[in-house]
Amino acid sequence: MNELWQNCLNFANSQRKLLLAGFMLFDAYLGLANRAGLVAWTGLFDGDLIWMLQSVEMMLGGLLLIHNVFSFVRGKWGVFSFIFSFVLLAILVFTTLELLLSSLGTSGTINFNLSAVGLSGFYWAAAYLSVAAGLALTYKVQRFGNFAQAEMMLVGSYVAITLMWSDRFFPISDAPKDDVLNWNLLIWAGVVAFVITGITGLVIDKVVYRRFRKKSASPQVMMIASLGIAMILRALLYMRFSAGTFRFVPDRDWRLATSKFSVSTERLQLYIGDRTGLPLMEWAENVSAYAFAYTKLILVVGVLGAVLLLLVLLHRTLLGRRMRAVADNPELAASTGIDVERVHSTSAFLSAGISGLGGALLAGVLPINPELGLSLLLPAFAVIVLGTIGSIPGVFIGALIVGLVRAVSEPFLIGIGNAIERPTMSGYAEVMPFIFLIGVLLLMPRGIGDAMARRHIDRMRRRNTLDNTEGGNGVSDNHRSVGKYLPELRFIAIWSTNIRDVYESIFDRVGKFISNAGLRLKETLKIISLGSEFLGFIPTFLTWVRTRRPSNVVVFQRETARGSWMAFFVMFAILIIVASLLPSASVLTKIMQIARIVSLLGIFSLMAF
Repeated sequence: MNELWQNCLNFANSQRKLLLAGFMLFDAYLGLANRAGLVAWTGLFDGDLIWMLQSVEMMLGGLLLIHNVFSFVRGKWGVFSFIFSFVLLAILVFTTLELLLSSLGTSGTINFNLSAVGLSGFYWAAAYLSVAAGLALTYKVQRFGNFAQAEMMLVGSYVAITLMWSDRFFPISDAPKDDVLNWNLLIWAGVVAFVITGITGLVIDKVVYRRFRKKSASPQVMMIASLGIAMILRALLYMRFSAGTFRFVPDRDWRLATSKFSVSTERLQLYIGDRTGLPLMEWAENVSAYAFAYTKLILVVGVLGAVLLLLVLLHRTLLGRRMRAVADNPELAASTGIDVERVHSTSAFLSAGISGLGGALLAGVLPINPELGLSLLLPAFAVIVLGTIGSIPGVFIGALIVGLVRAVSEPFLIGIGNAIERPTMSGYAEVMPFIFLIGVLLLMPRGIGDAMARRHIDRMRRRNTLDNTEGGNGVSDNHRSVGKYLPELRFIAIWSTNIRDVYESIFDRVGKFISNAGLRLKETLKIISLGSEFLGFIPTFLTWVRTRRPSNVVVFQRETARGSWMAFFVMFAILIIVASLLPSASVLTKIMQIARIVSLLGIFSLMAF
């Protein structure tokens, strides 16, 4: 017995994981195919809970197997193994459902409208990016997760709605239908929402976050401060606009049933379970074209275009190089003459402005209320975790993937829900991106952006090695053949340099305009801060209270471990009290608000350790 135990200990960790994965898959197969297995034999569970647990067991065993295989071949086949792992994951899901529905004696039909899935994926990606892009930029430059980013999006939404109610634009919004789309209010709403929301983010950065940076506050402290800012902004929105829902209507013609374009499509039908005389899949006949609303198209083009411009700004301009330098090493950037505070202010303006622009465009698609931000904040965090926190290209790709998963989930859950007599199962489509995130992080713990960065580094190393090898062997024939084209190449290089200089000068002027606006705002804030001197009696009063404290009282400084925990619980209690005092539609809504705050704080408290 001891020898057997010693042999088990001598197994490598990967071998033990493979054995565990194989055992879980075999046990789940026995349960789903033959209604046996450990879950059924224990007798602790009955009814639908048995096949639910067996399905989860098969999924976990498959994920563990894919993770081990992917870890083994990642260094050899890289991208191919990563793509193939998703194929294996899809096969695992459909195999589990096939065994489950066959054991239940039922069948399900899943209809994938290809155009609907693709365009809806872009729509959800744009909706998530309206929050995730600002989150990623803030974390990249200032290194903290900004809970108030979703509220910045709501500020942009309500700016658009306020413009719609104004005396200048209300006649446009309330004009009768004439089958002509009016772009005037929509363009003004996007521009004004970007500017006002950006200025709001700049003011909050100057008044709140800058003071924390001066005190060298940790990212966790900045994160908790952003949560307080989010609650204050949400309370202000409640007081001004109430808990009702509003929709931004730039023109009544935008809301017509004809204000959409049609796209030809195909519908793929998958038959899962007990199918008699039916193939596994087939293409449906006589499929109607899919209609996509103009408002959704404007949201997709506006948000994705803004993020692409942000990528160009970061990688092709002097301002972007400064921002990336501050993100990599603030001290070294400051030693080279870069104004770090100005870069922080610029990033705060851009991150809030992009969210405000997305909020203004999203208000034309979804009904807006102060709680909408929370429903998009968690998926946005899933996007930035999937794309690697702080990587704008990774977040862009992550948003596209999460949006596609969200779009695929709806027809998938409808088909499975009807098969197992749970028609409301489609409501779990909001949860599917998080389940997908767990599976991806098992394969790539650091996200897509980190994988892209490592692949780029490896490619540059191979290129340098190849160049050094060719340089050691002399000039190749390809290099000699290039010589006759040197005049043309020199002409192209000169013109490309001139175009790049003009391009960078435009962005530099924009950056100077933003920085000058920040300086003027800074002077205004200095005048406002003079009023804080009237509150100078508060430290004096607190000092007087400390001198009157009894000598036998034990004092815990906030810098100590126990003192910091005590301060945390005191601030947390204040946060809960403020949240409970916010207006709400019902008691259940109030409970859900508190639960969301506690869950969000719990998630980031775990990240803080």
